[in-house]
Amino acid sequence: DGEVGGALAGRLEGSGREERLSVPEAWMGNKDATVIVALGAVGSYHQWRALYAAFRGLQATFELCRTLGMRLSQQRRMVLDLLWTEASHLSARDIFEKLNNQGRRIGHTSVYQNLEALQRAGVIECLDRASGRLYGYRSDPHSHLTCLESGRIEDLDVQLPDELVREIEERTGYTIETYTLQLSGRPKELEDR
Repeated sequence: DGEVGGALAGRLEGSGREERLSVPEAWMGNKDATVIVALGAVGSYHQWRALYAAFRGLQATFELCRTLGMRLSQQRRMVLDLLWTEASHLSARDIFEKLNNQGRRIGHTSVYQNLEALQRAGVIECLDRASGRLYGYRSDPHSHLTCLESGRIEDLDVQLPDELVREIEERTGYTIETYTLQLSGRPKELEDR
């Protein structure tokens, strides 16, 4: 899978520490698939699974579910399809309403059960907010920017400068393997008024 491998190699370049991981044959189409994962960029087997799913899209997410032994019912497919199509953060209620408005009949309970199962398996993300839980199609390590005007949440891929990560490690006595940032702000055009 040259496209995936190339993209992954580009993302992992220069991170330092490496670990060899065997991955299921279905992921790479190769019986003896072994990948070298730079821990500073990916961090863990769970994060590698999520990163691979992000590269391959919805079909790879279906394959990931199969690999994890999850049943891909029609309802589960509908929930995943909507999350990937919307590419935003939605409440279970939003998902229920959007699917039913599209004529795709699904019950509240099915939506909640599928979201919880997918989140527990590490296939999707779940953000706990004061207003309730929001679900997103990505589960790889990434950051979020929340608009203070609309409440909209954007996914961001942010890489902190190496010297800042080292400074945090020195201050805390921990080795940083992965991180996410929670940023809040207002659109600049609103500030200029």
